[in-house]
Amino acid sequence: MGLTWSSICFLKFLRPALTGNTFPVDKKMKKSFTLIETVVVIAIILATLGMFVLSQRPIQKSFALLRSAHALAQEIRKAQELAQGPKKFAGQMPKGYGIYVEASSQRIILFGDINEDNLYSSTDILIEDFSQKLEKDVQIRSPNLLNICFKPPHPITIIDGDPNKTEAQIELGRDSQTKKVKVFKSGLIYVE
Repeated sequence: MGLTWSSICFLKFLRPALTGNTFPVDKKMKKSFTLIETVVVIAIILATLGMFVLSQRPIQKSFALLRSAHALAQEIRKAQELAQGPKKFAGQMPKGYGIYVEASSQRIILFGDINEDNLYSSTDILIEDFSQKLEKDVQIRSPNLLNICFKPPHPITIIDGDPNKTEAQIELGRDSQTKKVKVFKSGLIYVE
């Protein structure tokens, strides 16, 4: 036996008369939440928020590594740009500009090549120490030593003092994650 719309409406108006009440008994209950319903909703919201907060930790670490890799690539581009329009540092005009990477001491240095050997040495001008700009817990994993030098006026890329080397790679890491910054002889610099 199915109920039709008219029978439902009739029962709604007939119920108060049958029970002796002139007002529906559960009218107040229909308009409010019970304490249990409120606690359940709050518990669901807190559980969802907790899962979201816990999932953010690995994402933040991953972004820190990515930001450091892009900042390093930008620093290499800065050396490349300096070679396009050379300027004096400490009263001397460098013959080239480069990046020196040393994994054992976690150093990255932007330098001006004074002695024209395309390698960083104590006689070269230290323009900027980039080591402090790496994000917390991000480390240089490889190579142990690397020199990337750009010779003006149309930047010629020289890797480790060898004009025949075609590419260099700097690997940054944090925990088990790694990012590679690659530099090619053609001047292309990108993060992998």
